[in-house]
Amino acid sequence: MCFFWLLLGRDCTSFSTELSTAPSRYSWVRLELLGAPNLYYPGALSEDGLVGGYYRRSSTQAPFDLPVIWDATGRPFPLPVSGPYEAAVVNGFGPAGKPVGVLARGAPEPGIPGYWAPDGFVALPHTGSGGGAMTGNGEVVIGQTRAVPGGKRQPILWNDAVVRVVQGLEETDNVAQSISTHGVYVGVSIDTSNPSDYEYGAFIGRDGMAVRLNFPSFPETRAYEINDDGWFTGVWEPAFATQRGYVARYDLDTGESEIHDLGLFPGYGETIAAAINNDRTIVGGAQHLGGDFDRALIWWQGSLTPQDLNLFVDLPEATLIDAYRINNAGQILAEGRLNDGSGYAYYVLTPVP
Repeated sequence: MCFFWLLLGRDCTSFSTELSTAPSRYSWVRLELLGAPNLYYPGALSEDGLVGGYYRRSSTQAPFDLPVIWDATGRPFPLPVSGPYEAAVVNGFGPAGKPVGVLARGAPEPGIPGYWAPDGFVALPHTGSGGGAMTGNGEVVIGQTRAVPGGKRQPILWNDAVVRVVQGLEETDNVAQSISTHGVYVGVSIDTSNPSDYEYGAFIGRDGMAVRLNFPSFPETRAYEINDDGWFTGVWEPAFATQRGYVARYDLDTGESEIHDLGLFPGYGETIAAAINNDRTIVGGAQHLGGDFDRALIWWQGSLTPQDLNLFVDLPEATLIDAYRINNAGQILAEGRLNDGSGYAYYVLTPVP
């Protein structure tokens, strides 16, 4: 299982409103099940095409959720954890391609942030009440922690064993989502002061500091992923509890910013923009208002026009309903609804040369 320890290894001025070329055709690999789980979720995609997540082996007997890596052929491999525990999840990949995530031993101990080494889970230090590691770049891991049980979550950076809590966001709950190779990170802020209507926002930062983003014409933005040119994507709320995708950038030195709406897919009331790569290709999904994902979408290399990802994949067994990760090789992690009505499956799509 040493395969997952190896991480193989443009300036952009504006987004266009029209496609310059059509998206690639994609081949596909279906991620296999590990036994017969109640639930499984592959939530992370590495730069070399590995997938990380978890599968639920039981709802009554611990461990409930097991951490899993899927290789390039779609085969699952559970990651080692020593001692009793209730759940463990791979959320992303950090320095040297190591899977990072969270381990829950069970009450009263909080969830522990950490990463997987060849011989098991290695805990990262936190500020008092647990947390979780989300993802990383070549040098640091980013996640969140709570100073006290039930307290607000704050983004945190780990550089080896050095812990650095991100400053500037103390008044709200904050969830780190993504970090670029240049160390710029983005995430979601949540103001919970009104229990009947949480107010969402986004933040961006670097070097242990962060600022809240404010786009007056795009209320309640959330930032999900940032690329190495500083473009990030997520959703905003044009109306109460209604989401639309956007793409934006913000200069931390000058405060200059720009933001673009990513439109709606015909026949749907909501569009989610989940991930962006260095080619400025964005992936996400369309859904009916208040419904589940129903159509996987792609915005190709700077386009602001969503297209149905299914048009570019010959996948007779399923309809792709959501695309939520893309790496710099152009590979996409997507969810499909099986056409025989038996449920759902997950796929890694690879551009065909």
